[in-house]
Amino acid sequence: MNGNMTFGDFLAFTLYLGFMIAPIVQMSNIGSQLTEAFAGLDRTEDILNTPIEDDLSTRTHSIGEIKGDITFEKVRFAYEEGKNVINDISFDSPNGTVTALVGTSGSGKSTIAGLVASFLNPTSGRVTVDGLDLTTVTLESFRSQLGVVLQNDFLFEGTIRENILFPRPNSSEEQLLKAHRSV
Repeated sequence: MNGNMTFGDFLAFTLYLGFMIAPIVQMSNIGSQLTEAFAGLDRTEDILNTPIEDDLSTRTHSIGEIKGDITFEKVRFAYEEGKNVINDISFDSPNGTVTALVGTSGSGKSTIAGLVASFLNPTSGRVTVDGLDLTTVTLESFRSQLGVVLQNDFLFEGTIRENILFPRPNSSEEQLLKAHRSV
């Protein structure tokens, strides 16, 4: 410091200091990475502990190729007991028609879509597709033919091709192009 340190000595000291500080900084990052990893592990555990939706004792019918006739027969649905979101809704949506659900926020449009997709089951009444009560249809046979477009667009990280192939990664090139054209 009093003229005893050469430029080379100073450079060597700075490099040694950097070599000592870098591992300390990395160790401080490990704590936040562990916290994120444990949060992800908790979410994964929740998913793995989710009960199976397909109740094989009641869902016994396998649905063939869907025509698309949808019927709601006096359907009621409540997220909380005694607080119906949908109350005695009945309507037909025949194959080849467009049915618009119009209403204010919270009026039950998304709930109706969830009932048609069999993500939800009615509290009472029936939702049928091609005459079959959805609560009796195996989810695999129904959902393998189902496409849902949510109001918020979402793409997974990756290419458009990978996003299209996500639900059926073993699809042929022809199936990929058909799915692309139908969007």
